[in-house]
Amino acid sequence: MKKTLKVMIDVSAVPYNRGVSRYTSNLVQELASRSDVKLSVFGYSQGRYKQLKKWGQTLPKKVQYHWWRLPPNLVGKGWRRFGWPKPPLKGIDVYHAWDWQLAPLKNFPQVVTIHDLAYKFFPETAHPSVVEHYDYLLEQLEKQSQIRVIAVSHATKNDILKLTNISADRIHVIYQALPEESMLVPNKEEIDSYLRSIGLVKPYLLFVGTTEPRKNLARIIQAWESLRDKYDLVIAGSAGWDKFEVQEGMHILGYVEPLDLAALYRQAKALLFPSLYEGFGFPILEAYYHGCPVITSNNSSMSEIGGRPAVLVDPTLAEEIRDAVLALEEKNSRAGRQRQRDMAEVVNRFTWRETAARTVDVYQLAKFET
Repeated sequence: MKKTLKVMIDVSAVPYNRGVSRYTSNLVQELASRSDVKLSVFGYSQGRYKQLKKWGQTLPKKVQYHWWRLPPNLVGKGWRRFGWPKPPLKGIDVYHAWDWQLAPLKNFPQVVTIHDLAYKFFPETAHPSVVEHYDYLLEQLEKQSQIRVIAVSHATKNDILKLTNISADRIHVIYQALPEESMLVPNKEEIDSYLRSIGLVKPYLLFVGTTEPRKNLARIIQAWESLRDKYDLVIAGSAGWDKFEVQEGMHILGYVEPLDLAALYRQAKALLFPSLYEGFGFPILEAYYHGCPVITSNNSSMSEIGGRPAVLVDPTLAEEIRDAVLALEEKNSRAGRQRQRDMAEVVNRFTWRETAARTVDVYQLAKFET
């Protein structure tokens, strides 16, 4: 009989509504359903402490949890300068770290997931605190050879190998999947009501993501400007530090609730996702699930995840993004039906059950080696 593995996961990222938040929450839910894992979650926050605890209350009762009412930056400073305070690891076999904060646990079985190394390729698009945090993370991973690394795509693994001294045998590619919250399906009345509420009347092109320079909004807007007679542009996602001029025909929505986001996907002409770099790209799978064609980049992980139905462009050329939209207009209905089948096939390739199973395999390796 296989012994139950006692795992603790740092879930401090969950309240931030970012890709890593969704990865963490969906992985935790799937691990909690496994009989071979006894799961504990651990998180710390000050400004989002109530959100973190509220999320914890949604977990199965068998999951144990530990919360600190401390800001992540203070925890990080304590860990780096003093190696204190220690996470509550009594009885734990393996610790799964948040990639923003690597706990000071030398000679303890540890796993960390690296989602991307975008800041290395585009340092001008990253906030200085991001650069500082991730440089420290990579430095520690190079020093502590017992830590196992999960990469969310082959592109991310290749970047880790190219930019660090972490050995290939320590890096495990484990794909993510469509987040459970993205599977909500609005009815026609809900779709129409939401679009009316935000003043959407014309056909529109959709962007989903945090408004940060890496997402390439400047060129998306440039491509849209020559198409604005036909389409509005909808920008859905948390506000970042990218700056752009709001023009007539643009709808800046900020964070959008999952059901409303599903409505946007279902009526959009296309998702414009020509990011400068992605480690995985949840919006690609979300768009596919809701039947929305995707125009995305021919770099990093986007072609790897998007597969055959993705329309690939050079993200540095606004005219390619524009031409891709025009090409979608010219596709006949038969080609459209085939794209729908291809999109469904891509979504079905990725499951959280597989993600969790392969993650447990990495936990076992980490435990065995330490």
